[in-house]
Amino acid sequence: MIGRKHTVEELAGFGSIYEQVTFRKDIVLKELVNNQLSLDGIRVVISRGGLVRPVRSGVYEVNEQLKT
Repeated sequence: MIGRKHTVEELAGFGSIYEQVTFRKDIVLKELVNNQLSLDGIRVVISRGGLVRPVRSGVYEVNEQLKT
């Protein structure tokens, strides 16, 4: 499933986006299983947006500071 949008009802029980981490992670993991994929081989994730200040396009290492 590409570009899944969450409904207002799905997100209503969360006070902030930080509280949605497990919910969103479980959806991603379920999609991997449904498509017979494994996290073992994944070394790169491409994303847009997020909760960081605007940055120049490019490649960035995800470190502990970015995760929190």
